Amino acid sequence: MKVTKQFPDFDNIDLFNTVLEKVKSMGFKDSSYENDDTPSLTWFFNGEPMIVLWIMPKGKPLRHLADQIGLNQIRTKTNYVLCQVNPLEYRDFDGYDLQEIHVVVEAVRDRLWMV
Repeated sequence: MKVTKQFPDFDNIDLFNTVLEKVKSMGFKDSSYENDDTPSLTWFFNGEPMIVLWIMPKGKPLRHLADQIGLNQIRTKTNYVLCQVNPLEYRDFDGYDLQEIHVVVEAVRDRLWMV
């Protein structure tokens, strides 16, 4: 798993693994990269990153960061998962429109509610 290689000291690996289990059947993949602030899971469309879920460290929900950069917040029992829909990819791709992207985001929200 990329997360353990890129973030060996990450203190919320249980939440990361739980979120991964809940969304991997939807096509999300571990996209953790060491230069990012937190580990992530990404849903790709036509090879382009469309939706990114950022897993927050324990005790640091970073809600202020979400508000500043306009990310959706998905509440879990102990923390938040920040959900980013990439603005550059937020357009039609051969019939894949904004409404369908919102459906994916809401499905993620439903699967993660209070995990």
